[in-house]
Amino acid sequence: MNPHAKARRNGIQGENDAQKILGLQTSTNELLDILVNDSAIEIKSCRTVVGDNSFTKGWRWGRFGFSGPQHAELLKKKGMYLFMLYDPNDTLIHAHLISASAVEARTPIRPTGKTMEAWGRVLSCKPRLSKVWRGCERTMLDLFGYGQVYLK
Repeated sequence: MNPHAKARRNGIQGENDAQKILGLQTSTNELLDILVNDSAIEIKSCRTVVGDNSFTKGWRWGRFGFSGPQHAELLKKKGMYLFMLYDPNDTLIHAHLISASAVEARTPIRPTGKTMEAWGRVLSCKPRLSKVWRGCERTMLDLFGYGQVYLK
């Protein structure tokens, strides 16, 4: 599977899981995934590690991709990113909600084109890799008065 197809698969899986967790519908044809009241949520997903033969180890850390125009709109709406991190077996191991302005402070996003950033630089969580993946404790999300949602 080529890298673009893998990224698309990750995105679809992240949006589907976010819908189940949040109980909110995502919009695949809009600039932002979820509009809530006057704010917005953009879902980003990636794998912890990705097979990549261009690296001597044959793998690399997974990355989140940011679109400049999308990020600008999210900043304007005082929106948030919902980061979904998956192990190599496609199991959701971590979900983290971070404001777009906090992401901007950590990782400046180019105004045009794409910015790619390894998940460890974006998330403050530092899961340990082991033979069987055991990541960070699941993050509790409290979204815009929709109540608390826990990952199990």
